[in-house]
Amino acid sequence: MHCLLCDKDFSQSSLYDLLWSDDPLCSTCRSSWKRLSKRQYPSTFEGFPFQALWEYNDAFSSCLLQYKELYDEALAPVFLYPMLHQLRRKYRGYTCLLMPSSFEKRQARGFSTLREIFKFLNLRMIEPFYKALDIDQKKGNRLNRYAMEHGILLEPGLPLGKKLLLCDDVCTTGSTLRGALNVLDTRDKQISILTLAYVPNHQEL
Repeated sequence: MHCLLCDKDFSQSSLYDLLWSDDPLCSTCRSSWKRLSKRQYPSTFEGFPFQALWEYNDAFSSCLLQYKELYDEALAPVFLYPMLHQLRRKYRGYTCLLMPSSFEKRQARGFSTLREIFKFLNLRMIEPFYKALDIDQKKGNRLNRYAMEHGILLEPGLPLGKKLLLCDDVCTTGSTLRGALNVLDTRDKQISILTLAYVPNHQEL
């Protein structure tokens, strides 16, 4: 077995990697990722429970870039480990609502990046949102944030369920999540939010 990121043979790695760990990353690669404590991100977003897993540091960012922009689909399992079993227990019975990406990027990649990551939660998954405009989120000016928050639409008539888990890869300004919440009927719904990474001190949520 090899590390999915550095391709190191686990037989040449630590005894822990070889005998006890089922992590798809070797201990060296995994140690470069920084798990967030609850004090390092807001407990709620727009009044709904919010959880982020990893600090958006260079190691995490590089892996996410390789996965999304270099189409390295094999990396999908690395993002939820080692919290996977706890997450499955915590969100049992939820329906996972995935945040939208642009049509052009979905076509280029040939796979849904969020679906491949969050499928390991073993939850019902829906991709109910789509973007009215393809907006570059990296340009985090106020006009782009406004356009993002008001440029997300919801496919009509989808049976979403009562317990909804909004899932995204990275939370920076929160514009995508706000856009999704804007078009959801949140009445009589139990809603939580899960993101892989959180960028602290970017903007108050």
